[in-house]
Amino acid sequence: MYKIKDVETRIKNDGVDLGDIGCRFYTEDENTASIRIGINDKQGRIDLKAHGLTPRLHLFMEDGSIFKNEPLIIDDVVKGFLTYKIPKKVIKHAGYVRCKLFLEKEEEKIHVANFSFNIVDSGIESAVAKEIDVKLVDDAIMRILKDNATDLLNKDFKEKIDKDVISYIEKNESRFKGAKGDKGEPGQPGAKGEAGKKGEQGAPGKNGTVVSINPDTKMWQIDGKDTDIKAEPELLDKINIANVEGLEDKLQEVEKNKEATL
Repeated sequence: MYKIKDVETRIKNDGVDLGDIGCRFYTEDENTASIRIGINDKQGRIDLKAHGLTPRLHLFMEDGSIFKNEPLIIDDVVKGFLTYKIPKKVIKHAGYVRCKLFLEKEEEKIHVANFSFNIVDSGIESAVAKEIDVKLVDDAIMRILKDNATDLLNKDFKEKIDKDVISYIEKNESRFKGAKGDKGEPGQPGAKGEAGKKGEQGAPGKNGTVVSINPDTKMWQIDGKDTDIKAEPELLDKINIANVEGLEDKLQEVEKNKEATL
């Protein structure tokens, strides 16, 4: 069971308005409402495929919703005949519907017809939200970005639309990404940075022992205290000191080795 309305259009130079085509669909006519459109010129029906023509249908709903480039079926048997099956997303918007039909071919475009019809509320659905085709929004944003069109707006409205556009782009970032560019050439090496500040001296190690030579007495020192052993640093190479335990005894061995070699 289907509800079908046939409409004949004619391409001419004295107007394209057909007015109300005299049909009433209902919001519950889901996937059952269609409009069939015949396209003619002075010679009769136009073979759209033979002429490489693409039909475009735009709908403007009473609630402010907009649907652009609605899908049309070109009849393969009857030339110059289109079918528009009204989808669920459209039929749910009750009210007066204004339609605009165009034909396009490469750089050419012609306005074929304006017509209207009504969608009546079946009375069993809650109110639906206003809708605008996503592609229409994307196209508008791209024009704003490309042409800097916001410069033509007053300040308050410009600030609002700037925020709205930025918010939409942030939420739909993937829609506005361009193609990935070619890899660039490596940049020149940057200038050498300044030397950093000297760090703070660390705390002494656990149980650490400092061995040094007193420059005045020339005696070995352990943790800053003189021993009674004269410093002979070169003789340390002869002693295997595994750790610092008994260091003073080891130094005594150095002294004995020194005496033995004399």
